[in-house]
Parts: sequence; C-alpha cells; structure tokens
Amino acid sequence: MVGHSNPQVAEAVARQMATLPTTNILHQSDTLIAYCSRLAGLMPEGLTKVAVLAGGGDAIEAAIKLAMRVTGRTEVLSLHGAYHGMSLATMSLAGIASDRSWLPGAVRWPTFRQVPNADTYRNPLGDGAWEASARALSSALDGGYRQVAAFVMEIVQGPNGHVLFPPGYYDAVQRACRERGVLLIVDEIQTGMARCGATWACDLFGVKPDMLVAGKALGAGVPIGVLAARADLVDDAIESEPWNILTFMNQPLAAAAGLAVLDVVEQQDLANRARALGSRATEHFRQLSDRFEVIGDVRGPGLFVGIDYVRDLRTKEPATSACADAWVFAAQRGLLCQFGGIGGNVLKFKPPLTTPDEDFGRMLDLVDEVTEFIADRGRESRRRDDRGADPPGDRQRRCCAQGRGRGAVRRDKGERAPQRHQPVPSLRRCIPGAVLAPVPSANHSRQRPAPGAGDADRDRGGRVRRRLASAAPPHSVCRPRLVRPDGRDALP
Repeated sequence: MVGHSNPQVAEAVARQMATLPTTNILHQSDTLIAYCSRLAGLMPEGLTKVAVLAGGGDAIEAAIKLAMRVTGRTEVLSLHGAYHGMSLATMSLAGIASDRSWLPGAVRWPTFRQVPNADTYRNPLGDGAWEASARALSSALDGGYRQVAAFVMEIVQGPNGHVLFPPGYYDAVQRACRERGVLLIVDEIQTGMARCGATWACDLFGVKPDMLVAGKALGAGVPIGVLAARADLVDDAIESEPWNILTFMNQPLAAAAGLAVLDVVEQQDLANRARALGSRATEHFRQLSDRFEVIGDVRGPGLFVGIDYVRDLRTKEPATSACADAWVFAAQRGLLCQFGGIGGNVLKFKPPLTTPDEDFGRMLDLVDEVTEFIADRGRESRRRDDRGADPPGDRQRRCCAQGRGRGAVRRDKGERAPQRHQPVPSLRRCIPGAVLAPVPSANHSRQRPAPGAGDADRDRGGRVRRRLASAAPPHSVCRPRLVRPDGRDALP
C-alpha cells in the first residue's frame, strides 16, 4: 500500500528494534497503546476495542472465537467464493473448493457452512438474482436452529476475482444478521486502510460490522493482523482470560510499523489518491474492453481493480489457458501481476498507492499489451477448435492455479474451467464432533497427479513426479522459480 521499503516505515521499525522489539504478552508497551488508540479512532463507529495479532488469519480466528464466546453459539457462516486464511479453522470458512480439497476429505470444522454469494457478474443462482442470494442467507441462518454465532464476509472478494455485490445485498445481509442476533464480521484484510478509496471498504457500502479484521498492508511488510470489536462485546472477564494467546500478538515492533503506515496514509492523502488512480485505471480498462472482447468485466472500488478475461462474452467462460500464458508474458515484459478468480482469469490490478504517475502510466500500457496477448491466444484457440485439431504440446499440464498457489489443470483446448466458488458436496465430510483430518493412507501423496495421468507420470515407487508449468505464480509455495514442461527456466 505504501510501497516497498518505505523509508518512514523502515526508520520507525529500526528505531523500535533498537529499543524494545518485543514484550511478553502479559505486558503492554507505549508504542502498542498509541497504535491501538489511533486505530480505534479510525474504525467504523462503535469498534473501539482493538487487538494486534501476528497476521490476518490469526485475527479471523480470534474474531470467530470471540463471537462463539459472547453468543454462546457455535455455527459460523461464510460465502461461496470466500477466502479468510489457510489455518485449519479458516480453511473451513473457505468458499473456494480448491482451498479445502488440499486436505484429505476436504475436512472442515463441522459447524462451519457456506451460502451462495451475490456476484454481480457470475451469480451462482442466475443473473441479477442477488435477492435470491440474500434469501439463501436468511434461510441458512434460520436453519441453524438459532445456533449461528457469526456471519463472516469480505466486502469485496479479492482472491475470488475482486467480486462485488449489489448495494441492496449489503443492506439485506445486515438486516438478516441484526434480526437474528448474529454477529457480522467483516474481513478487510485486503481492502482496508485507503485501498478502496476510503479508510475501510465497508464505509463505501454503508456496512456497520460488529467486528472488523484487517492486516497485510497495515504493516508494510511487517507481519500484522488487527481485530476491532464493539466495546460491549469485550467485558472485563474476556479481557482478563487467556482465550486467545499468540507469542507475537500485541508486539511493539508491529505497532511501530503500523503507526508509520498510518502517518504515510494521512500525510500523502492516500485514500483520495486511491480514488483518483482507481478511476483512471478503471476508465482506461473499460475503454480497452471496447477494443478487445476478451474483457468481460472491469470491477472493484478505488485501486482494487479486477479485469475479468473471458473466452466468450455471452457464456462468460474464463480465459484460463490464455491467462496462464499471459502471466509469464507479463513478467517477461516487466509487469509483476497476479491472476485470480474462479478460473485464474482475473488480473488483479492493485499497485502501491504511492506509485509515481509515470510508473502508473507504464503499468497501464503493459496491461494493454497483456490484453492483446490474451486476445491473440483466444483467437488461436478458436481456430484450433474450428479445425478440430489438437493443440501442440501436452493436452493437460499441471500448473499452480493463478494467484492461489494450488494445483489446477491447464486447459489447452477450451474446456470450461470449473466454477471455483461452487460447493463440492461430495468433498464435505462433516462428522459431528470430528475436528481432525482423516488419517491418510500409507501411499497418500500431498501432490496429486493430474487427471488422466498414466504410469509414465510415476516413478518406480509409485510417487507422482510433478512439474510446474510456466504459469506458476511468483508466490507459489511449491517452487519459487518458473519451470517449463521441458525443465528449462521459463524466465531468463
């Protein structure tokens, strides 16, 4: 958000490191108290109790535990297409099938469930059916036998492809939760603190959460997570009990970085800059869509913009294969970007809010080149389909899903990509009281073979030999370098 190696943040962190970088969690520090006080003044109305944790996922878990404790209930709902972290508990909130299918049986916490979202571009219940999505939430809340403690949602679903909801849906969600005494937890780990053109994205849509979770950019590279809650939810007993303990929670080093970030946001008026740059980028990309039919949608508030590339404007079929190639093309041209969404087909355009105008213009020009590349790939694919000929190279290759780091099959012949936000009922084993993953068999492999993989894909011991295709994302946990199917580096 404030740029790489921001000098103000670096100086503040160095100064804190030289004095008091860490404390026991039973003790406070002046830096931590100053940061929490300042954050409380910036939070949505009523959220005056603030805790600093080691990351966004930790903050989500803390919010869930707090909701269960204060309501006396155990069920938690989230949305299809949701992403709230990758711990065992937060994976259970995932509404993206691949996020949970990594574990045997796609295990999840038994009392966590997902309901259809209200995607304005690909609503799972049909075009323009956001009212049906709202009714589905109300029905799920009523179907919980009054045992639903909280509903967790992202204001804009980032990993799912910058998915927006209609304004009426945000109102319906709040009404449904308030009428049933269900706590509304808003996840602003990706959208919070000026990124969307306001301090918080929920400010743009009139959402008043009971708890707000933030992280990522708040630390400018220093691990940090923040939970803000209504004061009436945190009584003296909760404050004094060890219900949420992490070694690196409430640490002065993270607080020092956070204070410096707040200074930069305020001094450089980054919320207004996000609006201005976001408006410029959105207008540019929409004009680009007039030239290239591969752009199905451009969406996202402020400088949190997603470009949805499709093979067909009518069917909205994701341009998965072309975008996989485009990631390497973009890197070779000097644009470090990420493709997310249901088919790895949404270019996530969210550079630092401090990006100089000249560099920003260059980024827009490079996106033009990437779009033209995707359009060319689409035309080539259609010509192959018309001829009925097989594309050159491997029909199916394993690659890391764009922007998510999990395995996905690359489709070279135009097969429709799976809808990642749709639930996979067969993968959901919810045994009451069971919170541990099933014990895998002796020959269970963490890295599964590509569908249709033959004996040639295995070594003598039966283990799968897995290669990353050239579309592996830069942050892939599988391997940091890009490798082509022949074993050569994808980038010079």
